[in-house]
Amino acid sequence: MVRTVKHHSAIYAVDVLGFAIMGNHFHLLVPVSPEAMIPDKKVRRRFRLLYGEDLELTKGVLDPYRNRFSSLST
Repeated sequence: MVRTVKHHSAIYAVDVLGFAIMGNHFHLLVPVSPEAMIPDKKVRRRFRLLYGEDLELTKGVLDPYRNRFSSLST
C-alpha cells in the first residue's frame, strides 16, 4: 500500500502529509497543488511516469493532463 501511495503521489500533484491504513480502508492527508503551479516539463514527466517512456504528450493535450494531475477526484 505504501509503495502504491508513493507511486501515485509522484504522478499526481499532491504531497502526502500523513496516512492511516485500516483493516478495510485507508485515509490520506494530502494538499493538492493548483494546476497553474505545474509547469509543462512536470506535466510531461508525470505523464511518462503514468504511461511509460514510449508515449509522448503532445502540446495540445498538456492542459487536460495538467488538470488531471492536480485533481483530487482523479
